[in-house]
Amino acid sequence: MAQPRKTLKTGTRFGHLVVERELPGHTKSGVMYECLCDCGRKHVSSRKNLTGGETNSCGCRRKGVFHSKWKGGRSLDGCGYVRVYCPNHPRTQNGRYVREHVLAMERKLGRYMFPEETVHHKNGVRDDNRIENLELWTSRHTPGQRVEDMVEFWTEMLRRYAPERLV
Repeated sequence: MAQPRKTLKTGTRFGHLVVERELPGHTKSGVMYECLCDCGRKHVSSRKNLTGGETNSCGCRRKGVFHSKWKGGRSLDGCGYVRVYCPNHPRTQNGRYVREHVLAMERKLGRYMFPEETVHHKNGVRDDNRIENLELWTSRHTPGQRVEDMVEFWTEMLRRYAPERLV
């Protein structure tokens, strides 16, 4: 006589997955279950993989803040700059990281930097991201001009040649 198959109860937790319901039918892997991951995504897995520990998340635990080797989201890139995990930022490199000096300058400015703007380290130390060590530069005009120097220069030019444009 065949033994009744064991089913997993709704709400049973396997790592970061919680069983929501058994799916109808069978696959080569056996009975399948729809689970909810702690990150909010749904995931389908077999009873065998859940109970055997093969599957414990939807896959989100293999990357970013959930990765087993996560060290807080700060690291040095190949050029010696500190990079910070910031996946939704418009200036990400590889879709995930932004250089810390860019974030520091944007915090000071209260806005995202324009594409032609760069941040210069006054003392040349690429991981010294104190705001007093950073300068906003632009490459829109002559390369390598400090923004404050350009403002002073163009204000003087307006005083000389078009004083009516000064407010």
